[in-house]
Amino acid sequence: MAVNALRSQVLQGLGWVGGTRLVGQIITWATTILVIRLLDPSAYGLMGMATIFTQFLMLLSEAGLNPAVIQARELEAEDIRNVQGSVLLISAGLAAALGLSAPLIAGFFGEPRLTGILYALSMQFLLVGLYVVPEALLERGMQYRGWSLVNLAALVAGGFTTLGFAYAGQGVWALVWGTLANFVTRAIGINLIARQSLRPGFQLQRIVPLIRFGGYVTTFRLIWFFYEQADFLIVGKMLGKDALGFYSVSYQLASMPMQRTFGILNRIAFPAFARVQEHPELVGRYYLKSARLVSFIGVPVLWGIAAVAPDAVPLVLGEQWHAAILPLQIIALMIPLRMTNNLLSPALSGFGRVDIGLRIMVRTAIVMPCAFLIGTYWGIVGVSLAWAIAWPAVFFINLGYSLPILRLRRRDLLQAISRSWLAGISMLAAIAAAAFILPVGINPWIRLTWLIVVGASAYTGVSMMINRSSLLELLDLVRRK
Repeated sequence: MAVNALRSQVLQGLGWVGGTRLVGQIITWATTILVIRLLDPSAYGLMGMATIFTQFLMLLSEAGLNPAVIQARELEAEDIRNVQGSVLLISAGLAAALGLSAPLIAGFFGEPRLTGILYALSMQFLLVGLYVVPEALLERGMQYRGWSLVNLAALVAGGFTTLGFAYAGQGVWALVWGTLANFVTRAIGINLIARQSLRPGFQLQRIVPLIRFGGYVTTFRLIWFFYEQADFLIVGKMLGKDALGFYSVSYQLASMPMQRTFGILNRIAFPAFARVQEHPELVGRYYLKSARLVSFIGVPVLWGIAAVAPDAVPLVLGEQWHAAILPLQIIALMIPLRMTNNLLSPALSGFGRVDIGLRIMVRTAIVMPCAFLIGTYWGIVGVSLAWAIAWPAVFFINLGYSLPILRLRRRDLLQAISRSWLAGISMLAAIAAAAFILPVGINPWIRLTWLIVVGASAYTGVSMMINRSSLLELLDLVRRK
């Protein structure tokens, strides 16, 4: 495919996926905030304990065959049927495994209520088995319109189901039913728009290359999951469900923009990088452009959240969540850098170098759990500081192994993101000055609104002076949508 045609598809994909994800983000934020006000920290703590294991098994549910299908240069109909059969078998096995291990997991945490929660959540694996392959084929063909609308519908269904059950006083079960509603909607919608009736096959010898690639991807994801979920596991075990509730809400609010933005970019970037394997110089260029855009958008949002958290959390979530303020601030400050890091995975995978990403992830997965464990001596604030201190050090060391593959230097990446960071620092200073000047007795909603307006104005003004190129790139992307 010609590079210009690929660029057009990428921009169209960003338009559809970005637009629907933006709407979904607004709905998700609104429903999440309402649900947090209705539920107590222990409900989020219980769900956090359950999702540690369900998310772990979710990484195995496709055995890396989704990206293998997307990345394969040639793919026959018989191969697709065999992938479908493999995914169905794996999904059914994982549902059974979670159901059988539910009492053991509940015993590990000393929470008998986890047993029933895990029984219910095991159903999501059966649903995943129904849509993994059709979804991969849509992404392989970069058919983002229907896919993005289905995912928007799933977010809406999950969010409003959770909110409805929370209002009904269902506690943690509101989170469980909301999760399942998301998966049900996604499974039905993906199959409707894919319009393919896939008869499963079970001749695994035909798809050995796909299984091999999927094995690398799965190993990478498992190690990534271990370090990504290690903080929740350690906090839940060492500090208890209430502390985990505060920490999980802090992390959820801080990382939500990253999860949504990275979900958009990863879905589009990986197929795009896979298409330009024959043009290595383009991979590095696309990565830098993605890093610039992510920093330009992520810095004001995440650093802005950190700056206004002392005013926003008690006002929006309620006084009972006061303990979540400082962890939220610390984690939010680090998220833009983590978003930049997360872009490396689709770039390296699309380039065919999953092995490099795997080595990087192994090093990270060794350091971070140790940092989290040390941090528990200072409670959830200490665990949050592990993200702020240990993770950036590991990241900059790992850049030395990944950037040469993309024919880039650390200097290239720093130049791509530094201007957004300078504008962000100016924004933080402006918000701090405004908070100091505002009268003590001012209405809290007026105060919060004023701080947001001041921060947005400062970031936009400084960006116009020192980072106009990133602003023009963003405007060009919006116009082409």
